[in-house]
Amino acid sequence: MPQGEVDEFDGILDEFEDKEGGSQGDFNKAIQDTLNNLNLNDSNDATDESDENLDEILESVMGELLSKDVLYEPLKELSSKYPEYLEQNKPPKLKHEDFENYSKQFGYVKDILKVFDNDGKDGKDSNDSKATDKSNVLDLMTKIQECGSPPKEIIGDFDSNNLFNEYSIQLEPTTSSSSAEMPLVNHPMPEAPDLSILIMIPIIFVSALIGLLIVIPVIGVLTRHRAHFNPKGVSLDPESNPTVGPNVDTYFKMAKRVKEVEGLAGFFKGFFPTLISEIFIGLLILIPLPLTLSAGFLGYFAAIVGLIFIGCVSLPFEIFIKRAIVTPYNLPVLTPRQNIRKLVTPNELSNPFKMINATLLQVLALRILISAVTIHILRPFLSVIPLFGMVSWQVLTVALILLINPLDVLQTRLMVQPLGQQDWDEETNHNKYEDAVVTIRQQPYHGVGDALRAIKEDEGTGALARGWWFTLVGQLAIAFSP
Repeated sequence: MPQGEVDEFDGILDEFEDKEGGSQGDFNKAIQDTLNNLNLNDSNDATDESDENLDEILESVMGELLSKDVLYEPLKELSSKYPEYLEQNKPPKLKHEDFENYSKQFGYVKDILKVFDNDGKDGKDSNDSKATDKSNVLDLMTKIQECGSPPKEIIGDFDSNNLFNEYSIQLEPTTSSSSAEMPLVNHPMPEAPDLSILIMIPIIFVSALIGLLIVIPVIGVLTRHRAHFNPKGVSLDPESNPTVGPNVDTYFKMAKRVKEVEGLAGFFKGFFPTLISEIFIGLLILIPLPLTLSAGFLGYFAAIVGLIFIGCVSLPFEIFIKRAIVTPYNLPVLTPRQNIRKLVTPNELSNPFKMINATLLQVLALRILISAVTIHILRPFLSVIPLFGMVSWQVLTVALILLINPLDVLQTRLMVQPLGQQDWDEETNHNKYEDAVVTIRQQPYHGVGDALRAIKEDEGTGALARGWWFTLVGQLAIAFSP
């Protein structure tokens, strides 16, 4: 290299040393200036000599990147993590293709470490030997990159300046001195948005809609069956069993009556209130969800508060849904104000809390208490008994329908029996409708004991067993849950 070029190159290096403490942009600029000054213009007679110097610099840089001082420690740490990962993630947990690639990577990493470990041990210290080692390391590093990125579980602790990060360094040979740019960094392509979530949202919505269309007719007939007031009549024949009004004492008789009086549309009464309730309650559940997923006391406390909050909000919805099912009136979707007047008495409209009377609260409290004692006390206590402990708990859980089903019947009646029915006007009084499917008891119940006794005396013990099969299904699900 001519002395003039040497002086110019030394000057550039001095400038770079002065900027060493500067920003990353200054560093890149210094490197680029160095490369530009080494590329002579067309009028320079020393082009070939400059190209040779540039090749020497590139070889020096590549030699530093592939040296033992730079690669050994990261590769050593990487090799220590591969065996455990491969042992714990054998197919089918990992795809066969991924598992083979990771296994190959592990082999290449061990081969590079072997090259470094054997450096100098064979007694050879020639330039040819070192060049061969660097060539082998470069070839192995290339093979590692061809296998793809290492598992994130392994390189998760490496920072962005370490060996394997989001970017892969590619050293490309420069074939001409006129090349103005050297592609050193290959940025990854941005990941495409995950469309699975966008696809799942309408699928979930349509599935819930179809589920409601199947469940609403079943729940609608069950609600009418339990709510129907069918008192005993008076007869001189002791063997007869007369009733006041139509005798609808079974589930299928009620379904037949709904079909005769209201047609197929009657089976879907309460659909829109139920749909609105499901959407609204579903959104409310998302509010305490992050806290309930927390570990420890905070998650437990958030779950309890969330259940109480959701229960308080869902109770008025359930009352409206049951009343919308038993009412003999049509409830157009576009007239919500008129619909409310048909479902809520003037007395309740002035004070909405009257819809939730003391007897209803007692029934709900007893229902929650029975479930809590059965699941959280009796199950752990009986499950420790060998052989018959779990079976005893399952039998007890199923037998509880004798207590739970009367409470379910009473809960339905309390929800559809508005307080202050004497305040209804002629237009909205349910029982004055000539052809109503369900008759509502006019006199209110006072307490759980009074209500159960009144139902037994007025309609017989069979009225307390209405819909027992529905309660049985729920108890069987609890009894045989894991």
